[in-house]
Amino acid sequence: MLVKLIFFILFFSLIPAQGTYNLYSPYMELPSIGDGETMHFGFYLHADIPDSDGDNNGSLDDYYRISINDISATAWHSDDINSDDGNNFRCGDEDVNGYLDGWLQYLDTPSIAIGIEGEFSARLYYAIESPDGAAGEVEGSCTDGWDAANIRISFDGGNTWVLLEDPLNPYDFDCGYGWIYNDVKYEEGGSLSHLAKGWSDKSGGWLDFSSDLTDYTGENVIIRF
Repeated sequence: MLVKLIFFILFFSLIPAQGTYNLYSPYMELPSIGDGETMHFGFYLHADIPDSDGDNNGSLDDYYRISINDISATAWHSDDINSDDGNNFRCGDEDVNGYLDGWLQYLDTPSIAIGIEGEFSARLYYAIESPDGAAGEVEGSCTDGWDAANIRISFDGGNTWVLLEDPLNPYDFDCGYGWIYNDVKYEEGGSLSHLAKGWSDKSGGWLDFSSDLTDYTGENVIIRF
């Protein structure tokens, strides 16, 4: 069986001001292997990691990790879990009954032409880590929530995004660590900080989300969950 995969090396600093650094390989298509065969990869890493805070206490200040990603895989799928009317789109892995650390999963709509007085609506149900204790926990960071979900809109084919908001279902916090962990640009002052809000904890049932799209009249947009 042929599986398309991409390797990436993620260098992550525990000091938010120093950021997160990613190095991605080119796409590589792996060959099929037979029964009893294994495939191995080798890496040479020179991990000269300094004492970032200079206190010489022997604690880990920085670290790196190597991950492999199947680019055809997605956690989004059709599911009848918690259904109130047929199947819905769920972002979760059946094998772990939810999601794992470090996930960043998007579901994008096709391009949609917006007419006069356009409005977007959706039914939402979520069960995410509580934001309790997040505010002030990450030194030097705006973090006031942990794992997060939100809804975005793009009118330039996905090059840039704006947060969709519903005053009747406001986001639970302004600065989710789930976003910052994956990209330091979500940190306060970063180019993606306007997208760092999120819902968390449990929705307590299905919620009706609605957002006015009159500002996008005549535009073709993509909605991202």
